[in-house]
Amino acid sequence: MGRVTSAVHRYLMTAGLPRSDVRQQYLRDLRERWMLYSDPIERHQKAKMFTGRLVELQFAEWLELQGWTVSGLEALREGPDIEAYASDRQTTAFEVKFIGTENDDFALILESLAGQPAGGPVSPYDAANYLLFRVYEAAKQLQRSAYDRTAIVVVEELTWFRFELQLRAGWIDWAHPRFFSGHAWEPFLARQRTRYPNLLDDLQPALRGLNAVWILKRSAGYQYHLEVEVPLNRA
Repeated sequence: MGRVTSAVHRYLMTAGLPRSDVRQQYLRDLRERWMLYSDPIERHQKAKMFTGRLVELQFAEWLELQGWTVSGLEALREGPDIEAYASDRQTTAFEVKFIGTENDDFALILESLAGQPAGGPVSPYDAANYLLFRVYEAAKQLQRSAYDRTAIVVVEELTWFRFELQLRAGWIDWAHPRFFSGHAWEPFLARQRTRYPNLLDDLQPALRGLNAVWILKRSAGYQYHLEVEVPLNRA
């Protein structure tokens, strides 16, 4: 329990109460209301949203354990998720994206627990595309920052298997990124065009605005492990 709450107490609490400058959106998002939903898939989806907020704070705490000093949090002001500096570096802006267990995988787990046969296809191309898309989202949000920019993707251990092969084998060309063709990718891409109408043309320029991409795995006990670090040069 301490690993769940320590980051919240470290950054958002004082004298046992929420700090007065905590943004209302964070106060709402960090209420554990996800457990009140009766439908298990909806409950799982809401839990992932809650966890995404918590991961931001836990990653900030992890940074400080690596010797960084956190100087800004979106939880307390508008801007990137985290701003921090190390003794030998200038300030860096971090945008954190969390990838939890996919709804389809969760449904299979429920079926398996109920003693039913459960299984389904896993597309490594769709997974690589989705990871790249989350980095793109972070890059777009960081464009407003004047500091060095690092996109963070935190992957839950239970779903790490979807991405490990592609990351270890270097499937993603971070300097010249592009999406693979995938069996479920085109419908997903079509839905994103309402937010990012120029996504395909903008993918490479957006990532050029980053200094680095870090991919972390969050394992049992809320432990964070930096698995992949990709340095990039800003044009």
